[in-house]
Amino acid sequence: MPLVSPVELATYLQQPVSEAVALSVIRVATGWLQAATGVTVWPEPTPDDLWAWTLELAAMAHANPAGAQSQEAGVIIHTWGERREQILEDAKGAYGSGQAPKGCFPPALPWPADSLLYW
Repeated sequence: MPLVSPVELATYLQQPVSEAVALSVIRVATGWLQAATGVTVWPEPTPDDLWAWTLELAAMAHANPAGAQSQEAGVIIHTWGERREQILEDAKGAYGSGQAPKGCFPPALPWPADSLLYW
């Protein structure tokens, strides 16, 4: 299940968006979050912070499909790179720690050297 629905994205953007486009940019946003955090299975229901980050990242992907860092149009300058990195860093801090196993699994057991369990 996507972290954000196509309807929620269209509402946030305040414009109609085809379902195919919405699902594509939501997948892009989810991919960015997965790469930053290492999480592949998200909590359900979606926490508000994760929902907001996904929505904002999807809006960035929608407005900037080429992935440019900034765009200048007359006196208006759009920058995406800094905000995107801030979101991903926040998500990594919130969801990236403790999500992937670390260390030796299973842990080494203290078997006696003459144990028959080795054979």
